[in-house]
Amino acid sequence: MRASRFFGLLLTSAVALQAAAQTVGAPAPAGLPDPATMPLGAQVQEFFTHLLDPAGWPPRWHCGRWTDFHGWVYIIADLLVWAAYAAIPFLLVQFIRKRADVPFDRLFWLFALFIVACGSTHLLDAVMFYLPVYRLSALVKVFTAVASWGTVFALIRVLPRALSLRTPAQLEAVVQERTSELHTANQELRRAYDDLETKVTFRTLDLEREAEQLRAENARLRSATS
Repeated sequence: MRASRFFGLLLTSAVALQAAAQTVGAPAPAGLPDPATMPLGAQVQEFFTHLLDPAGWPPRWHCGRWTDFHGWVYIIADLLVWAAYAAIPFLLVQFIRKRADVPFDRLFWLFALFIVACGSTHLLDAVMFYLPVYRLSALVKVFTAVASWGTVFALIRVLPRALSLRTPAQLEAVVQERTSELHTANQELRRAYDDLETKVTFRTLDLEREAEQLRAENARLRSATS
């Protein structure tokens, strides 16, 4: 049910974008200067002040020789990739929230941000067929690049610590080794206890024998003196 609603929403959005595309693709307003003659500062200002303005750009359907099949394969593939990129961070966040003992949890958040940014580029690629917001697409790509390299640098910092962590197999080997050592120590302690007990038994017998001899000697002396 949720999947059908999701794809229904995608289809509705595509129809709305197609209707909007009828008004997109007009030439740039006459008040804007020629981009080739604009200085760098004016280019930057124009970029951000017209960030969501598609004027002057044709929808991607009108760029090249797109067939309906080719175009919709491109759009649907981008939307499916975007949907997967949106689902992965959601699952990562749920995992982090339920496992408070996860090491390097900040790295998981960076991965989630990186994946969301990558998914946004695919979403805009699909939108561009109807709404050519190329300035917004460029800004999202810059943000994705920053998030990507931030994740790379975080991985470089975390990698030595991550490599030092023991794997489950290594931890199991340590547990078995410690268990074997404990078993050996218990056996040695048992043998020492048995040896001590044997020595105590023999010493007790020796003392009892000596006591018996003393009693016999004492009786003999009494008999002699009487």
